[in-house]
Amino acid sequence: MGTDRVFPATRLAGRRTASWAAVFAALAALFLAVAAQASPAGEAFAPGSTCFASTGPAVGYARIADTPDAWNCEALERTAGDARAFVRIDLGTNRTNVDYVKLRRQRFSELRVIAVGQDGSLAQNRIDPDGLITGRHLWDAYAPIPRTNAPPRTIIVEMDDPSAASRLGSAQVVAGEPFTRIAGIDHVLAALLCGLLIAPVFFDLAFARTLRAPFPLYHAAFCVLALIQTATASGLVDLLTSLPMAVQHALVILSFDLMMAVTALFTLAFVERGVIEPWQRRMLAGMAPLAAGLGLLAVFGFPVFGPNVGYVYYGGYLLYLAGIIVVLATGLRRGSRALGFLIISYAPLLLIGASRVFVSLFDSMNVPTESVWPQNLALGFQVVVTAFAVADRFMILKRERDTARTEARALEDLSERDWLTGLLNRRGIEKRFADLRTQGYTTLAIIDLDHFKLVNDRYGHAVGDEVLQLVADVLRADDVDTLAFRMGGEEFLLMLGGPNAAKIAEMRRRAISESVAAAGIAAHTVTASMGLVEAPLDALPDAGFEALYHHADRLLYEAKATGRNRTMSEKLSAFRPRRGDRRRAA
Repeated sequence: MGTDRVFPATRLAGRRTASWAAVFAALAALFLAVAAQASPAGEAFAPGSTCFASTGPAVGYARIADTPDAWNCEALERTAGDARAFVRIDLGTNRTNVDYVKLRRQRFSELRVIAVGQDGSLAQNRIDPDGLITGRHLWDAYAPIPRTNAPPRTIIVEMDDPSAASRLGSAQVVAGEPFTRIAGIDHVLAALLCGLLIAPVFFDLAFARTLRAPFPLYHAAFCVLALIQTATASGLVDLLTSLPMAVQHALVILSFDLMMAVTALFTLAFVERGVIEPWQRRMLAGMAPLAAGLGLLAVFGFPVFGPNVGYVYYGGYLLYLAGIIVVLATGLRRGSRALGFLIISYAPLLLIGASRVFVSLFDSMNVPTESVWPQNLALGFQVVVTAFAVADRFMILKRERDTARTEARALEDLSERDWLTGLLNRRGIEKRFADLRTQGYTTLAIIDLDHFKLVNDRYGHAVGDEVLQLVADVLRADDVDTLAFRMGGEEFLLMLGGPNAAKIAEMRRRAISESVAAAGIAAHTVTASMGLVEAPLDALPDAGFEALYHHADRLLYEAKATGRNRTMSEKLSAFRPRRGDRRRAA
């Protein structure tokens, strides 16, 4: 019973609802029909809208101008495989004073800027890649808008073979001159940053010369490349030089990729031994040619890979970032002081690089990836922090090297000194002989004690050792022009300089007998024989130790053979022909 009462009311409500829906549908259809009659087909775009399209190489703007479905007015989608890209900017009726289209620079074969006047007139400019006007920064470029009979209503940019069609998403129209070649505040800041980047190079070169290590040189190379990158990307190079834009574009790409290659080599050379695994060291070594190869690909690979070169490029850097992060994480886990510095210094640039890779590979690519100033500041931060890291490592290595050098010198000094007399031995004279000759020690004398075996046999070796020590004291008397050495046994050697070298050597030989007798060590009279050779540097500049030693030893033998307790000497000279003497040998 209750149900029967409800049904009629329900049916009545449904009929009323249907009637109202029909009325609204009829009104909507009438509105659309009137709008369609009042608006031409070419005005199917909202005033002030910016729309995008991409087609094959044979489809021009005329074929899609009146096809709203071919346009996307919300977001620019990936168009990597399309040969022609369009951006349509509707000016409306309020803005008619436009002169240029501002674009993000990319590669293309031809660019056409089409202006549609409010009266329907068309005008077009054809522009090749070198015809764009450079903006304040390298990535900014301007294309002139052609003049129409009536004020412009719509501006269309048609680009053939774009390397990154998504960059058209940042297109906008501007009025007035796009860029005056006068340094602005951004150029001044870029110049100051370039000065900051070049300063560490001089310290790096000094560190490399002292440490004989490669990492300061890698840091210096990074600073120079960062300088090129900053000066080019910020517009300083274009402001100060007349380099073609293609060259500047190649410079900014290659300088960045070579920086990444040098970063891998710097990390490899800078990290302490044993901190990272051997396979990680090999990975770092391989990342350097990877980054350099990606740079060459970005500059020269477009004709081969077309627009897809960007995916290859950023895919390679995805591997690079993964490798760097693995190495830094390993160093952080193992408490590496060196990699601690690198983590801090690399962080800003790694974040910028990761965002750029993500946007380029996984986003719709509407966001411009050429962030000039964030990258410049990240480079400056990395250079400053790594400069502190290099200085810190320099102090550590220098301290370790100085300690090792001191220990080595101590051991070397022990090996070059006679333990009994404290004089330098034969090894000591051989090592220093060339330097001593250049310092003026040009006289060599060998002194040998006569019948010294009798002293040992009669008084014992202890007395013999005392005699040898006394002889050493006599020979090394305080005289800067005389140096004494013990060659072994009872044989000593003198290196003398000055005009009275032979006379001084003879006085030292005679003083031996007097000093031993005055000391009362042995009743036996101790005498010495000497062979002396003078070899002036101007006469015999290349005389070696062995040659002069053997010459003096022969003279000593003659002194012994003629009765001992005497000196045999000789002054060597070389034949030098007089100037103008042109006599020939027979």
